[in-house]
Amino acid sequence: METRVIRQLFKDSVTLQDYLAGRTPSVATVKRRALVLERAIDYEIPDHVYRNWRDGLIGDVDELWGVLRAALATYAERYLLFWRDRTFADFDRFGDWQNELARLSPLPIVAFGLYRKFGAPEPRIDRVEDYARRYLSQFAHTALITPMNQPVDDLIARKGLYDTHLHLNGSTEVDKIWQDALSSIDVFVSHLASALSDGEAAPNTPAEMVQELYEQLGIRRGAADVSDQLHAARRLRLTIARRLFEEPWQPCQLPLAGLLTAISAQPIEEESDTDRHPVEERFGSRVVRGRLAQEILFLVLAYRRLDRFKEEWLARALHVYLLVLNATFVPLCVQQAEQFGFEQFQKFTFNGVRWLSEADYTARFHQLARSVPSDLAFVEARFAPPADGPALHRTLLTILGGYVQYLRETGVRDIPESPVDLSEPETLNPPRMALRLTVHFIKDNELAQAGQDAGCRFGRLRSAIAARWRHLRTAIDSLPRVHHYLTGMDAAANELHTPPEVFAPVYRAARRAGLVHFTYHVGEDFEHLISGIRAVYEAVTFLDLREGNRIGHGTAVGIAPELWCSRVPSQLRQRRGDRLDDLVFARGLLLKEPSAVCLIASLEDEILKLSRAIYGQELDCHLLWTAWQLRHLDPLRTNDPSGAWWDHLDAGSNGRTGCGRPFPSQAFTAPAEHRPLWWSPVEDESMEWRLLLKAAQETPTAFALFRRYHDPDVVERSRAYEQVSRDCLDAQLLRRLQEHVLKLIVERRVVIETLPTSNVRISFYKDFSEHHVLRWLGLDSDGHQPAVSVGTDDPGIFACTLRGEFMHLYREVRKRTASDREAMARLEHLNETGRIYRFT
Repeated sequence: METRVIRQLFKDSVTLQDYLAGRTPSVATVKRRALVLERAIDYEIPDHVYRNWRDGLIGDVDELWGVLRAALATYAERYLLFWRDRTFADFDRFGDWQNELARLSPLPIVAFGLYRKFGAPEPRIDRVEDYARRYLSQFAHTALITPMNQPVDDLIARKGLYDTHLHLNGSTEVDKIWQDALSSIDVFVSHLASALSDGEAAPNTPAEMVQELYEQLGIRRGAADVSDQLHAARRLRLTIARRLFEEPWQPCQLPLAGLLTAISAQPIEEESDTDRHPVEERFGSRVVRGRLAQEILFLVLAYRRLDRFKEEWLARALHVYLLVLNATFVPLCVQQAEQFGFEQFQKFTFNGVRWLSEADYTARFHQLARSVPSDLAFVEARFAPPADGPALHRTLLTILGGYVQYLRETGVRDIPESPVDLSEPETLNPPRMALRLTVHFIKDNELAQAGQDAGCRFGRLRSAIAARWRHLRTAIDSLPRVHHYLTGMDAAANELHTPPEVFAPVYRAARRAGLVHFTYHVGEDFEHLISGIRAVYEAVTFLDLREGNRIGHGTAVGIAPELWCSRVPSQLRQRRGDRLDDLVFARGLLLKEPSAVCLIASLEDEILKLSRAIYGQELDCHLLWTAWQLRHLDPLRTNDPSGAWWDHLDAGSNGRTGCGRPFPSQAFTAPAEHRPLWWSPVEDESMEWRLLLKAAQETPTAFALFRRYHDPDVVERSRAYEQVSRDCLDAQLLRRLQEHVLKLIVERRVVIETLPTSNVRISFYKDFSEHHVLRWLGLDSDGHQPAVSVGTDDPGIFACTLRGEFMHLYREVRKRTASDREAMARLEHLNETGRIYRFT
């Protein structure tokens, strides 16, 4: 891909630091660094390939604007198409364009494409208004372009798309954040600073992950560096804009280095309305609608001036501006193509870059809709519930208030002007972009709270989840509008931190309270493929997922085992407890597999070794399997210090206490002062105790081992690392494990939410052609084909849209089918699955 070298012209952090230090690198230096930086990403390609790509595009150009212009022209020619005044991405190259969006803002490229195709207006209100109306209206709320494809466009026009997996926080596009940050630098930077630790960040904490991100990007002073660069970018934009609007053109008298220092250039900011874009300040918000469109016009006018006057100062100033945007800002907001794994993704959820922009929801709904009418028939938006009732109430008011305002602004009729009242029933029935909310609990890192287990594994998290559920239940039961919108439950974040068992009690409590829609993030990231497959199995069984329930991602039961084996080292490190669980799980499912007969004995030998290291004794494999299946039970009750009911329970009690007395009935009638915080007066809470009693009576030895699993000494020993082989099971047996779990999913009629761009960024894939949804559609291999819906996950962090996801799917499906009709039938089926199994 020829753009692999020239993209570094806009991402060169070394050159940016030169500029900020008052040095002006030569054009030859800028060109040389583009090759060097690209080679650092992929060192397997010879230098002469990179050099020929670069020189073939740029040639012997020795002035900066000529170099930048050639690069922008290459991008525009390669990726952009125009039809009836609208801008589209090239369909055949859309996958490559998606990868470029992980590294660069699309706006400078789109602006150059528009400039080449339609020219630039004179900076007069009438000309600018006409230009904006014709060419910029599609960019009022989003900068993300997609291809023009008649079959997919027709599907969207006829039926709309159903996004069944979208997180509200993480959805805002980078270019919207850039505009907000330049308008409110101090607030934006204060958010960045609050996401960092004042001193050395504690291990395994969000602050440490954010610090890692800054160190990856070479931002040594964290928020302070970002602040300096944002101020420099804002001063540059203000100064360039003033020159663009001057007639006749007057060269800038202030040296570039002076604009990049806070002291000498401060008056430039003080004399301007920095809350507004310079284009809005000049022409007004009604002439060019939306800051994204205003930014495109700003760039179009800059390109026009550069072509006319070829002033070196303007070329350098624009270069610095684009470097701050692409070398510093985009990598803080968008997961880069080379940042694989969930932990890389999670850094973007912690770093605070979206807190300013995502205080308001109206703009987000406009962005998701893309146009009027919306691309989306339905969006299932997810949010994390606050810890207390009043905060939950405020969050719901803010979300729904933003949604109602979006509907007003898009012309939906009969919307009252009064503020949203959660106690009133909902009467809205919009023709497109119907909204429902799914609450997602956050998985937590137990290692970040060592020594604070609160009586069992994840004790504090279990208690926090139960408390949040009580507030949610109160809101759902007492507030009609909340009852209408809040229809689903999920658990998200890093699955390596928290297993499904932790959420089993609250899922049961919600089900008993009448909630029927459940989903769970699982099988997205995993240390070993067996671990990921096991996690999916645990989610389906421990959470009792049923018809119409869903699992999010499920990559572990879709990825080709051969591909996974080719992308990870032959030797891995894994915690003893996880390794033991993997082997117990694999043995349990493969016992009846003829091809696994010769392997079972070696699995059992390692199981005995690990059980001795963790529990201090060799334990029977079947006992471990039975005890593992009990992990859906609530250990907060078995280890509660307010009662001594379980203290003497042993393997020989047969459901009776160690002193021979039967299981005490006072478990259901204990005085209020002896009940723990999780206790609820609702009668069906007693079901949790009955589940424990049933397990203690029917499988007493396994139940005793289940209790030992939560002992602090067992927990500590299970955390030690072991070296494990990637190839403990060959690809054929890994596939058999996958098929066992897929068979369970199909039998239970559970739906899998597939998130194409998210999976390519986080998982082991290099591009969309390797994505596992093709297997589930029966296009890449035989096997069970689960029901599948489509979502975008975090469209801001992944720079994607649901329209774009369907374009990617159509391209890959079409390659493997005989006709457009067959390909579209499969896409329509995916969309219809989303419609049928949406949470309403």
